Amino acid sequence: MYEEMATKYKDVAFGKVDIDDNSDAAGEFEISAVPTFVFFHGEEQIERFSGADPKMLESLVKDLDSR
Repeated sequence: MYEEMATKYKDVAFGKVDIDDNSDAAGEFEISAVPTFVFFHGEEQIERFSGADPKMLESLVKDLDSR
């Protein structure tokens, strides 16, 4: 689903971090559950949620895409 959204929403930049390989990022963004999605507009964090909820993920990506 993540890869599909990256293709569908071309104006939204997607990044993926393996917290096992990058524990510094897990600490910096306070990741305690997987998956966790952190949304930014520019450098400002505007939203985050944890869990595998495709509808919530797409809703937040749509919102970000409309900014």
